[in-house]
Amino acid sequence: MTCITMPTIFNSSLYNELQVVPDKLLAQYILDIKEIRGKLKNKFPLLHLSILPTNVMREAFIYGNLIPAKNLLEFGEDIVIENNIALPIFAIIKVDYQTKGIKVYDCCRRIQWSHIEPEIRHCMRGDNGLICTHHESDMKGDNGVFEVLESAWRLFIEYCKYDRVGKFDLKCHEHGFRGNYGK
Repeated sequence: MTCITMPTIFNSSLYNELQVVPDKLLAQYILDIKEIRGKLKNKFPLLHLSILPTNVMREAFIYGNLIPAKNLLEFGEDIVIENNIALPIFAIIKVDYQTKGIKVYDCCRRIQWSHIEPEIRHCMRGDNGLICTHHESDMKGDNGVFEVLESAWRLFIEYCKYDRVGKFDLKCHEHGFRGNYGK
């Protein structure tokens, strides 16, 4: 079950993360969001894309249970929800998502960072649930949303496995004290 709902977004620090979309970028951003919305349900059926009804347009966000469509079909929605197989997320589609990616938050704190060795922790400092899914240099124009969501999913699955068997096999950028975490 998703821990975050529309009313809780207004009353959380996540709302403050949603920046105002500059007027000069507004038309293109709206077109991009419509295109993303069209693809989102096919790739991640349990996620929702939304824009808050405010006087000035703020960045769009994605919320819901992160699980790729193929995995959802494999297990079935009831099994996924009952067994917490999906990762409840809140993700902000920044205006510059094509070059910097999106921000993905583990909104229910499903990943137990304290169980994970510092060298492989892909979390940002602080206790806001922000998952480090990519480096900006990884962004190639049109992969700032779906590639980052896929990355968050792969990290979640790998951490679940690590929690069970103590082994981390995912090939990714160094993290922890060898990567960005210790800086």
